[in-house]
Amino acid sequence: MTKKHGWLDSKGEGDDRLMQLFWNRAALKKEFRRLREQRYRLEETLKRQQEATQSVEMRMQALEKLFANPEAGFNAIVYYQLRGLWNTCAAELKKFASELYKQREEKERQHEMMVFNRERNQRLAGLADEMQALTAEMSRLRESLKQLHAKAESMRGIFGYFKRRPLKAELETTRMAITPLQLKYDQLNDAQSSIAAQRPPEFQGLGIQGKRIANLGVIALARYMHQYYSEKGFAAMARDAAIMPIEEVRYGTREQCSRLMEEVPRAVAGIKSDPAFSAAVKRGAQDLHAVASYLTDEDTIPRAETLDELAKKAPRVEVATNVLAQDFWEVYSALIR
Repeated sequence: MTKKHGWLDSKGEGDDRLMQLFWNRAALKKEFRRLREQRYRLEETLKRQQEATQSVEMRMQALEKLFANPEAGFNAIVYYQLRGLWNTCAAELKKFASELYKQREEKERQHEMMVFNRERNQRLAGLADEMQALTAEMSRLRESLKQLHAKAESMRGIFGYFKRRPLKAELETTRMAITPLQLKYDQLNDAQSSIAAQRPPEFQGLGIQGKRIANLGVIALARYMHQYYSEKGFAAMARDAAIMPIEEVRYGTREQCSRLMEEVPRAVAGIKSDPAFSAAVKRGAQDLHAVASYLTDEDTIPRAETLDELAKKAPRVEVATNVLAQDFWEVYSALIR
């Protein structure tokens, strides 16, 4: 019997070891596949990095050849000034969008708080009126009860006994009339305390209408900057510098480049000191609001084609640009979704 059981035990242990080896082999194969896939991904990443490095090296060589010509140095300065102008305008739009968002958000938060406080005060005032009316009625009944008690006390002797009987019924009726009024008053008082302790609801963030107003302000700023720099002759040049490589643009002779190198920073400083800036952007936002339409009720960015009407009203052909349709100054990236 002992030998038989021992043989069964050894067989069970052997099966367990066999199963363990099977699972270990499966785990190793799974780990091997994972490492192989990881190696392929790393090789692909390395290949892309090598291609990117090679591209940068080729570009550096091209720039070295370009800058070997002294005239190209002036061209490059103007190029990067104009790229800086484009990037500055794009950054200004994002900064302006953030400021408008905060302003609209604070305005809506204050409006919600004002509505909440007004409604709460109206409810409290209504309860106060009810409680005042109950207090007046209970005071009247208590005064009547006091007078009835005094009248009953004045009726003494055998003759007064029969006169006091109807007074007792009236006393009881008056006393019973006070009880529900007091209960109602206590309920109203509890409700008043509960309403007074209520906290305003958590602000859920800027609504669709608020986002639309903010976005129209951003687009108005983009249109203003486009018109301003177009009149200076720099808007289209800045766009070309933002999308074209330096090898493909030319700004003229050294003298012409030197003049541009002075005029671009002057134009940038001029737009910031323009006294009509705020009024022009506000008026532009109002004009946009009059023509803007949206694809759905949930959209916060107007359909670009609805702004064509305003673009056509530009003072000159060169500034008649739909900044939203052309994503001028990267305006789309500044708009609030």
